[in-house]
This record gives sequence, C-alpha cells and structure tokens, in this order.
Amino acid sequence: MDRLTELIFLYLDGEATPAQQQELFAALSESDELQRQFHQAIQMQRAFDVERARTAAPADVKEAVYAALGISVPTTSLLRRLLPYAGTSAALGGIAIGIALLQSQPSDQPAQTIEQAKPIEARVALNPPSLHARSQALPSRHSADDFTSPRTMDATTAQEQTTEVDDLPPFTFERRAHLISAAEPLAVRLTSGRMGMIFGPMSAARNRETAPWIAQVTYRGSTLAGTAPSSLQNFSIAAFYRFDENNRLGIEFRRAPYTLNIAQPQSTLTTATLSSLAIAYSFTESDIRIFGGMPFVQPSVGLSGLGPVAAVSAGLHFPVAREFNVSIGFDGSALVYSGQIASTLSVLLGFNVGIPIR
Repeated sequence: MDRLTELIFLYLDGEATPAQQQELFAALSESDELQRQFHQAIQMQRAFDVERARTAAPADVKEAVYAALGISVPTTSLLRRLLPYAGTSAALGGIAIGIALLQSQPSDQPAQTIEQAKPIEARVALNPPSLHARSQALPSRHSADDFTSPRTMDATTAQEQTTEVDDLPPFTFERRAHLISAAEPLAVRLTSGRMGMIFGPMSAARNRETAPWIAQVTYRGSTLAGTAPSSLQNFSIAAFYRFDENNRLGIEFRRAPYTLNIAQPQSTLTTATLSSLAIAYSFTESDIRIFGGMPFVQPSVGLSGLGPVAAVSAGLHFPVAREFNVSIGFDGSALVYSGQIASTLSVLLGFNVGIPIR
C-alpha cells in the first residue's frame, strides 16, 4: 500500500492528522487517478456500513455486548417468561378483588338505639269529676292568717277527703310514637351541617369508609410515535396509600421496553426490556367527571439496571364499584443511560382495587 492510499483510509476512519489531511488534499488536486480511488473508497465504506446494519451480529458478540452493558439476554421462550408475571398479576388482582367483595358493607342506617314506646292497651275514659270533688281534691290556698294560726283537722274529716280523692278515676295518658331519626355518629352530624359563616360553608361528609391502601395493575398496549417497540412485558404494578380523595403515594414496579443505542460509532440499535422500582404519586380530581371518568395524573421517579427512569401517566378513572376503578389513558417514560436518553410512549389500560387493610 503506497503512501497516498494509506492517507485515504486514515481520512475515512477519522484518524488522519491535520498535516496528513493537507497532504492528501494537495495530492488529490494534482492527480485524477487518486480522486477516482478516493471516490471508490468512499463508496466501499458506505456499502460496508449498509451491510453491517443489515447483518445481525453473531450470538457470542451480542452476549458479550449485553454483558458489558449489564443486560441479561433471556434464553427461554416468551410464553415461559410471561407465566410468572401473569400469574403474579392475576393472583394479586384476585386477592384484592376477593377482599373487597368479602368485606362487610357498612349500612347507611346505623343500628337503632331508641325503641318506640308501645301504646297502653287498657284505656280508661276520663269522666270529668264533679265540682265539689275537684274543689276538695285541690290543695287549699293559705292566707296570711294560716301561717300564724294553722287550721286544725280531725281524723274523720281527713279520712272523708282521702276517700273522695281515691274515688276519682285515674288519669290516663295516651302515648304516641314520635318519629326519631336514626342515630348518627357525632362526626357525621358535625360535618353534615352548616358550621357557620365564620368557619366556612357546609361540607358533606362521607357516609362510607374507604380503604386506605390501593392496588393498581396497569398494562400498556400499543406503542405510539415509534419511540420503542411494543412488548407483552409492558406493565406496572403499584401499591398506593390514600391520604384523601385526591392524593396518593406509593411504590411502583415497572417493566417496559426501550430502544438502546449500544454502539454509537456504528449507530447499532437494540431492544431491551428493563425492570425498575420507583416512587409514584397519584393525583385524582374526584369532583370533575369527563365522559363519566375522573381525570388523574401519576408521575414516578425510580431506578433501573441501566440508570434512572422517569415516567408519567395521565388519563381517566372510571368507577365500576365502590373500590374498583378501570383506568384508560397514556403512559410515557424516559431512561437515562450512558449519557443518552431512551423514551417510550404507549396507551395504558389498568384497574385500581381498594384493599381494606387497617
């Protein structure tokens, strides 16, 4: 290989120094044969790049590259790899749904604590007594002289008055049942009434208790925008603690596929499905309904085997039962690895189940 041919290959490989480049350009300007060789070398390098992109790397080379990046290459079939995840998801969902269904539903009407009085069966007619009997039965009025000279009464007169009083028919009161509202807890009575203009407007209290823990299983289907290939292992499982009707905080386990550039000079792309564990926050606006669903947004930040992962989900929660919601929306995540960013955007379909663990 002569000096000028060597300079051509050094230039195409990007290893020529500025002095060597100047020498090559000076030679190209003087020789047409050298220009023809230079163009042939460029075409040959382009053909090599196309063939390299089309041809799959040998298995040992792939394993070596994946091992260097920390990516495990599965050797079993896709069905066998999906069985543990599908079984775990089905078991968690079944347990959560069973607990929610078997939980005793609290009644809106608390136990009755006041019994209605039974009416008196025996009733006696009230015959108005005579004027003389009433005057004798009523206590006599005392004057100022009575205190100084008390009136004396013999035993016969007292016995006659007592007999007249006993002969009067007894008074009978008819008891009627009065409707009394069912007993309510004190907290419900306080929060269901108007507290006054100073303390704010009337607030309606929840008449049913809600489960503090929520299990969420989400499957992300068709991938959008060509950011990453679709995969059956594109799902997430999360457990949230409910602070109130709107705010939740929990832990999320995520599996998602990403398109990675493992060889930057040759721009070789490969697909890897990575697992990540993240801290997730969910905000649901229960007072707003869009097509019957409650809007929600759920960001999360976590770590994977290659680097940090940030994700955000948004969509609508459609309540089906008391503690069971179906979620539809979009999910996007970004993976930072080796100074690069791989992103994915997909459609999500999931469900939320309240777990009554106190």
